[in-house]
Amino acid sequence: MEPITLIVTALAAGASAGAIDALKDNAKEAAKAAYAKLRGLARKRVAGRVDGELALERYEAAPQKWEAVLTDELTAADAANDAGLVAAAAG
Repeated sequence: MEPITLIVTALAAGASAGAIDALKDNAKEAAKAAYAKLRGLARKRVAGRVDGELALERYEAAPQKWEAVLTDELTAADAANDAGLVAAAAG
């Protein structure tokens, strides 16, 4: 999977409350921690990019609406070459 698609897909999975809530408690905490790390790395990557910050913030509530903007912003921010971010997305 292409790195940007992997990142956006992982963010969508982490934002899905139903998916995380269905896990057992210890797995739920691990998933929440992994999502927080991924989101933090993505936030760091788009820092200073107004549209990127906005898209990342709004993506959780409306992924279909913000996916294209977030994808464009992550691409422009060279997120595909951020080894830590890609590794966090790959889980």
